[in-house]
Amino acid sequence: MSLRSFTGALALLLLLLGSAPALAAISIEADQFEAQKEQELYRASGNVRLTDGPMVLHSNEMEWEAATGRARAQGDVWLDDPDFFLEGSSLDFQVTEKLGLVEDGRIYMRDPGYRIRGSRIEKLGVDEFLIENGSFTLCEGDVPDWKFGASRIEITKGGYARARNAVFYLSDIPVFYLPYIIYPVKTERESGFLMPSIGYSDEKGAQLSLVYFLDLGRNRDATIYLDHFTKMGLGKGLEYRYIEAMENEGVFEYYHLGGRKEVPDDYAWRLDHQGNLPGELRLIADLEYVSDKEYFEEFGNVAEQYNKEQVESTLALSRSWGNWSLSTEMIYLKDLEKDNEATLQRLPELSLNYRRTPLAGPWFAEMETESTYFWRRKGLKGGRLMTRPSLMASFYPTSFLEVAPELGYRQRWYRTSSDGPGSKQAGIYDFSTRVSTKLTRIFSPELGALEKIQHSIEPELTYFFTPDKDQADLPSFDSLDRIEAQNRIAYALVNRITARYAEPGQERRYHELLYLKVGGDFDLSVERDDELDHPFSEILTEMTFRPDGKSRFDFDLSYDPYSRLMTKLNLEAYVYPEDDLGLSLSYRYDREVQEYLEGRVSIPWLRPLFMNYSHRQDLLENERLEDVLELEWRDRCWSMFLTLSDRPEEQKLVLSFSLSELGEMMRLGGNLGSDLGGRGNFRNN
Repeated sequence: MSLRSFTGALALLLLLLGSAPALAAISIEADQFEAQKEQELYRASGNVRLTDGPMVLHSNEMEWEAATGRARAQGDVWLDDPDFFLEGSSLDFQVTEKLGLVEDGRIYMRDPGYRIRGSRIEKLGVDEFLIENGSFTLCEGDVPDWKFGASRIEITKGGYARARNAVFYLSDIPVFYLPYIIYPVKTERESGFLMPSIGYSDEKGAQLSLVYFLDLGRNRDATIYLDHFTKMGLGKGLEYRYIEAMENEGVFEYYHLGGRKEVPDDYAWRLDHQGNLPGELRLIADLEYVSDKEYFEEFGNVAEQYNKEQVESTLALSRSWGNWSLSTEMIYLKDLEKDNEATLQRLPELSLNYRRTPLAGPWFAEMETESTYFWRRKGLKGGRLMTRPSLMASFYPTSFLEVAPELGYRQRWYRTSSDGPGSKQAGIYDFSTRVSTKLTRIFSPELGALEKIQHSIEPELTYFFTPDKDQADLPSFDSLDRIEAQNRIAYALVNRITARYAEPGQERRYHELLYLKVGGDFDLSVERDDELDHPFSEILTEMTFRPDGKSRFDFDLSYDPYSRLMTKLNLEAYVYPEDDLGLSLSYRYDREVQEYLEGRVSIPWLRPLFMNYSHRQDLLENERLEDVLELEWRDRCWSMFLTLSDRPEEQKLVLSFSLSELGEMMRLGGNLGSDLGGRGNFRNN
């Protein structure tokens, strides 16, 4: 009997037999069809298609049990479902429950794109699979770029995949073996173990690192690290992230390494918090503490870390109302190079400020008040109360000229410990006048989206005067305790070039192409016949050139007009026309103090091989500081990274793999002189 011309005939037959309503939407098409009504058993052959809403089951032969909703299919079996696609040599499937068993099968889970193969795949639940002698990957193709093969794999969509006797393959090449592994197959954030990593270091020995992610709610989560080093002991880490009401958010990080014989434990912690408190208070906490300098030397990955000389912790609380602002701040420094007992701390510092406020006509008033207690275990301690009220104005004698005088008075009161001068006070006034103007011209090039260009020239002269006053009897905590006399004129010429872009359907966009400032000082107090001192200061030049969003050039230059020599130069250039193609250069020069060069180049021309190379050089000492070569082999769904780092005190090699959507799952390395570098955000800060 042929039913090919009667689509849905079986569904009508089931209704006549009184089958369950849930089965009434099921229809079967086939070249040949045979029915045993008493047993409610139906056999179909020849291009069989069973349809249940959006689900389609296809095979060469099929048996259908109407009472149980069970289908047995053989030959060219495939099942197309909104959640997954399945194919195999045979299938035993419960249609309404979507449960069953497929032999020699393959499954593609559309979200998030996992591909499963196995000699036997059993669908145990809506999102549960059991695979025997199978494999798992995110890559396409009969020979995927990477896969996990295992004797038994249990997968829960939105949960984890658990594999026994797992082998990791690159193409068909086995790379490593794990007797048991758990990896996430989640579509939403959930607590659980993340991918482990392994490594090796001559200093730390073999390394095994486990990571557990803890979901504490929509606004909180934590990551727990456990690292075992065969030569250095056990490392424990925590990273806690939160977002609370009143814009309170932050991160707390902690790491501890212990277990070494006759070696003190290394540890560090950091809290970065900002937010609001009741009463319109603003709280900022940037707290950091480390046990010793060796911690950064062991776990630092860049020069700013392993050369770090001190850590600073700041806790600040502030409130503003009207033109007034009140803040208190505690700053604690830990010197990593020498005895910290002599390090000066500000515990606390209290500030009360009155913002610049109009009085009458062109006149304005402002006041700064600061109370600081300077504390240290050894050495001079004491408190300082300082206030500086000031009066200023803005006059416009012509439409293009501004004259802005300012008169201020700084009063300081001191009370020190017994080894200091005791109670002292001193007051000193200062005066300045700024004369400035701004000349502009607008050009209309009309080049594509470039609509207008504005060029502005801003000349400025400022006179500064502070009387010469003896302050030798005052305690010395910082630069504000010795206010130098001045009688000088500062000059500056600023050039700005700003572009305006008008693109169809978008708002006008402004972009500053060039900022150029040239300036210096003329000291009126220098005697003209003084051969050892000169009235003109060094000429300072600052420039920022940004032709587009993919390149930037900055430099600061100091030039001595008397010796006709450059005294300082800071140069930075950044050109990245593509994400993986670019060049950056940094040069620092301070005559007879330092000459430093750092460069980095990224090259994608050997795709799929990408290269980054960086170099740091001390040109003054003619000493190479560091060379780092990073190679990435980037395939469709995996990447392999090789990093070679060479410093005078350390040579390091790191090999790591990154798999699509699983992130970096394995790290192997050898090292001559130091470790592979820390894992986790805290040690990479």
